[in-house]
Amino acid sequence: MTSAPESYAVPALTAVADADALARWFAGAEGGARMLLAEGRVAPKLTLTWLSAEAWEKAGLATVTREPAERGGWRWIVERAATAPGANGEGGAVRRSGAAAEPNAPDGTPVSDHILRTIRRHANMGLPAPSLAMLAKGAGLNSPANAKYYVGKLERRGAIEIEVRTVAGVGERRRFHSLDSEGRRVKSSGWSRPSTRSGQSA
Repeated sequence: MTSAPESYAVPALTAVADADALARWFAGAEGGARMLLAEGRVAPKLTLTWLSAEAWEKAGLATVTREPAERGGWRWIVERAATAPGANGEGGAVRRSGAAAEPNAPDGTPVSDHILRTIRRHANMGLPAPSLAMLAKGAGLNSPANAKYYVGKLERRGAIEIEVRTVAGVGERRRFHSLDSEGRRVKSSGWSRPSTRSGQSA
């Protein structure tokens, strides 16, 4: 007698938040509030949940970031947008919903996009990492501290990876790694020139 073949339950690669529950949360969330979007090994880019978060991010209403999950894989978080530093160092123009529109760089593109392009250009050409002062000047920001805010935003989004080291007697140096959609390094800049912890490059 031939036994029936064994069957196995294949676990889902990614657990995704309910789209309706996410929409209700988003409608009442204040700036800076965060919610788990998905957890697993593959970004669920074809789900309504992901498409909703993606649309909010494109509209400047939210940011989707990624962090390592305890059991392996990734956790994707959607964060309701809050007022961000503008080109003059003040808070961005607040939308009626309570979120803030990201300010534009002098070339008319969002500050984050301008800074990301600069970082990627340096990485693609193997140039030293641009300093925060350089990024601030190019994006129309009034201080390296404001540039640091947007660099951190890009890192949380999973667009770049930042590597920092401190050399005794020299100062702090950093380099940027450009990442693909799966978090793999694509290109890396050289090390920046020595700088102080305030972000002012030598």
